[in-house]
Amino acid sequence: MKERSITRELPSIHYDEEILEDLLGIMADSKEANIDIAIRWGEVKHRYNSIDDLYSAKDIPKNIKNFTITIRENDNRAVIRGADSPNSLHELHVSGSEGWVRKKDDRVSEFAEIHKDSLGDSLKYLIYLQLLLVGIFVALYQRQLNELFISFYSANVGLMYHLRALSLVGLIGFLEGVKRIYPYVILKLGEENLAYKRIIKLLSGIATIIITLGAIANIYGIF
Repeated sequence: MKERSITRELPSIHYDEEILEDLLGIMADSKEANIDIAIRWGEVKHRYNSIDDLYSAKDIPKNIKNFTITIRENDNRAVIRGADSPNSLHELHVSGSEGWVRKKDDRVSEFAEIHKDSLGDSLKYLIYLQLLLVGIFVALYQRQLNELFISFYSANVGLMYHLRALSLVGLIGFLEGVKRIYPYVILKLGEENLAYKRIIKLLSGIATIIITLGAIANIYGIF
C-alpha cells in the first residue's frame, strides 16, 4: 500500500464546541478512529479522549491558545496543531495510505474554508502593512530623523512633522497590539465575548480610516 504525508497551513479558526464536533466528525468518521485532544496553558498540559470529556473538565481556562488534536486510525494519522503565541501556528499534518490522506486533506481543507475567521485570517498580513508604514516613515523623515531623535522639539523640525511621525509610530504600535490581542487560532471552552469581538472590529475599522486619510494627506501634501 502506497504511503503518503501532507502538511498544510490552515486559516484562522475560533473553535467552539459545535465547530470542534464538526471537525472530529470529519477526522474520526470510523469506529477504528482514536481521538486524542491535548491542551496546554503555561506549563500545564491535559489530554482528553472525547469532546464530552474536554467540555466537562473543571479548572481549565475558557480559552485555550495551544492545542493538538490527533486522530489515529490503524496506521493512518491526522494531526491539527494550533498555537496563537508567541508565533501563530495552525496546521494540518496527515500521514498514512494515499487514499486516506487525500480524503482527510480534502475534507479538512474544505471545512477550514467554511469556518475560517475572516478578521483573524486578515490580521496575519498586518506585518506587511507595518513594514510599509515603517518604509513611509523613513522615506518622509530621513533628513529629520537625527534631529527628531536627538532633540524632539528641535526648532528645525516643524509641528506637522512631529504629528506625522507620532501618527505613523502610533499606527504601527496599534496594529501590533490588535494582532497580539485578537487570537489567530483558539479553542473556546466557554461563552464567546461578542462585545470583545465587536470592539476589535471597530478599532480595526478606525485604524483603516486613519491610515487611508494619512496616506491621502501625505500624497497631496495637506499637512
